Amino acid sequence: MQQLLVTRIGTRRVGWATGHLEEIAAMPRLFPLAQPFPHLMATAFMRGRLITVVNTSTLIGEAEESLQEGLLLRLAAPAPNLGFAVPAIESVIPFHELALREEGAEGIWAGVYPWQEVWVSVINPAAAAAELARAMALAIRSQSTGREHAS
Repeated sequence: MQQLLVTRIGTRRVGWATGHLEEIAAMPRLFPLAQPFPHLMATAFMRGRLITVVNTSTLIGEAEESLQEGLLLRLAAPAPNLGFAVPAIESVIPFHELALREEGAEGIWAGVYPWQEVWVSVINPAAAAAELARAMALAIRSQSTGREHAS
């Protein structure tokens, strides 16, 4: 049975379906990026693999918070080299996809899921990875605009 990990990031409750995750680990040692890119915190090495660590706070539009002491949610294939930093897991609840409300499911969101007296915004990992790629492409384009490149 799939479960939903509920985290609190800034003012928002965010959910991660366990079927999309390869592992949950304490935040490994982070190595800063030589060139900053939108939403990327650092890289890390985990079990012989280089992981790109995403700053989940900025990705979802919340104020940046220190997540170096938090957890890393590493995605399952096809993106096992991508990990999302979260402060902690607030709750683990059964996840029934039929209860996922897809109203307003755009961008990185799969929809909202009812929990206690609130709605949890559920991440769509494929959409989040696509948004990161788009943000990086725009950043690279803006950094190289006006420069001549070898052909």
